[in-house]
Amino acid sequence: MEEITDLKILIPRYIDYIDIREISKLSYQKQLEKYYLYLLSVGKENCATRKEIQDYRAYLEERVHSATIAQSLTAIRGFYIWCYDQGYGPNISSGIRAPKLMKTFRREPLDTRQAKKLVSRAKYLAKKSLVWKRNYAIVALLITTGLRTIEIERANTEDLQEILGQHVLYIQGKGHDDKDAYIKISNYVYSLIEDYLIERNNNSKPLFMVHGNHGSQSGSNEKRIMTKDIRYMVKELLRQIGLDSKIYSAHSLRHTCATLNLENGGSLEETQEMLRHKSIQTTMIYSHHNKRENNNSEINVSNVIFGKDK
Repeated sequence: MEEITDLKILIPRYIDYIDIREISKLSYQKQLEKYYLYLLSVGKENCATRKEIQDYRAYLEERVHSATIAQSLTAIRGFYIWCYDQGYGPNISSGIRAPKLMKTFRREPLDTRQAKKLVSRAKYLAKKSLVWKRNYAIVALLITTGLRTIEIERANTEDLQEILGQHVLYIQGKGHDDKDAYIKISNYVYSLIEDYLIERNNNSKPLFMVHGNHGSQSGSNEKRIMTKDIRYMVKELLRQIGLDSKIYSAHSLRHTCATLNLENGGSLEETQEMLRHKSIQTTMIYSHHNKRENNNSEINVSNVIFGKDK
C-alpha cells in the first residue's frame, strides 16, 4: 500500500472526488486546509498519525464551538477514508469521536418597542456617513425580511428585481448553490438601499460593500461586506440601545421578523415560506415561544392562592 506523501496534493484531489454540493465542498476544503496548517505547525504535515488528529481535536476544543469541531472531524474522517480506499495509507481517523454538541444560547427576538428603537438608532447614525447609511439599509432588510447574514453577504446589485411591480431580492439560501429564491422588499426598505447605492456611486457587483475609514464612495480597498462585519455592526447597535447580552445578536433580527409577523396576523405557513424553512416544525418554535410568553398560568395560580400581584 502506497504511503501518503503530500497532503497538500491529496486534499485537492479528495475535494474534486467527493460528490456533494459545491457549497459543501468549499466547507470541507476550508476545514481540511486548517487541519493541514495545524499539521504544518507541528511538523507532521506528511506523517500524521491518530495522535495528531486527537491533538488537533484538543486544539480546536480550546478555540471553537463543538459544532465547528464536529464539522472539521467529519471532513477529516471522510478524507482519510478516501485515502485508504485509494491506497495512499491507513485510515488513521477510524474511531475518532467528535465532541458532544453543547447547547448554544437561544437568540431572543426583539419586541416591537426594541425593534423600533434599534432602527431609530440606525436611522440617526445614517445621517453621519455612507457606512452608516449602508448599515441602516442592512438592518432594515434583516429585520423586515428575516434574511440570514450570509444571504446579505452574497447579495449583488443585479439580484434586485421587480416582479409584478413588487421589489424583490433574489438570494442564495442556506445549503443552496444557486439564487433560486427571492424575498419581497417594502418600498421604504428599497428606498434605503437605493439611497445607499446612489451615494456609493459605483458599478461594483456586491450589493453591500466595505468602504474606507470615513465612508468614502470609492477606493481600491473596497470589497464585499462579510458576515463578520454585519454581525459586529448589529451587535454594536444592540449595545447602543441597551441590549448587551449573548441572547441578542444579528440572528435575533431573523427571529424578530418571524415573531412580529406571527403577532400581527401572519400564518405559520406564510412565516415558513418567508424564512424558507424546509419543515414547518422549525417555524413552530416561534409560535410556541409566543404562546409561552402569553401563557400566565403560574401567575394565575399564584393569584388564586396569594391574591393578585401588586
